[in-house]
Amino acid sequence: MDWDKVLSTLGSLSPVVGTAIGGPAGAAIGLGVKGLISLVTGSNDPQTALQILQADPNKLLELEEKTKELQLQTYQATLADRQDARKTMVSLTQANSAIAWGPVIVSILVLAGFFTCVDLVFLAKSAFTAEQAQLLNQLFGALVVMATGVVQFWIGSTRGSQNKDLTIANSVPADVVKQITNQGN
Repeated sequence: MDWDKVLSTLGSLSPVVGTAIGGPAGAAIGLGVKGLISLVTGSNDPQTALQILQADPNKLLELEEKTKELQLQTYQATLADRQDARKTMVSLTQANSAIAWGPVIVSILVLAGFFTCVDLVFLAKSAFTAEQAQLLNQLFGALVVMATGVVQFWIGSTRGSQNKDLTIANSVPADVVKQITNQGN
């Protein structure tokens, strides 16, 4: 058995672990959860680790607690990165640096390309060869992603806010988890 199968099985056993692995930072958190599983179970063997977690509910609770801590650390790192980027932009603008115009120029180019593609794909009456249509379609798809990034840069992402709200809503303070596990003893 490999770690991916263990994560898949744990995702069905534990909503906390499943949400963490399936969330927006799932790949990064999945790697961290593998390490947490080894730490909690004391085993580097996927099969043995899964058997320990299935047999001991306290180990599963401990894994869930550590997974929530990992999610929180990941969110804090992402937030710090965004704050640093915003601070850099503010300081460059306040210093009247020409570099501060970089994001503005890139945003204008991306949006101009996007709307040009919209015009070509939906409004233009010209006939395209199959190769041209395929290329235009691929370009349009790439520009949709870039235009979304531009909007998120300037306005912000509601998805990030929703993920934060979900993480906070699903989190259980560590002292509560400890009280619950100690009641069973």
